[in-house]
Amino acid sequence: MIPRPGVINKDGTALAPEQVTRVLAAVTGKHPDHSRAFCYFPHNAIIFYNAAKKPVAFVEICFACLGYRAQPKGSSDNYDIVALAQIFDDLHLSMGDLPDRDAFEKHRQRFSK
Repeated sequence: MIPRPGVINKDGTALAPEQVTRVLAAVTGKHPDHSRAFCYFPHNAIIFYNAAKKPVAFVEICFACLGYRAQPKGSSDNYDIVALAQIFDDLHLSMGDLPDRDAFEKHRQRFSK
């Protein structure tokens, strides 16, 4: 996956090793099921590159509809979207139209009702 035209942060933001570990934990293993909308317009992505700077994997997320997907596919059907939101918040990155984790959490709570 290569970032789409119009991407806001063309240079990306590097993750620290512990953040990579947290991303991998969020897309693998067992996590509680949660509501998702049928729309899917991902506004955020985490792209993993090899040593030759070629993309080898990605996780894309729509924090608005609480949807996600990854390639190669993670070992979990339910990702820990709250953990992913926390990583974006730690890096001071917006989550689509949601500026921070507090806004995401309010949206998620409304969405779940």
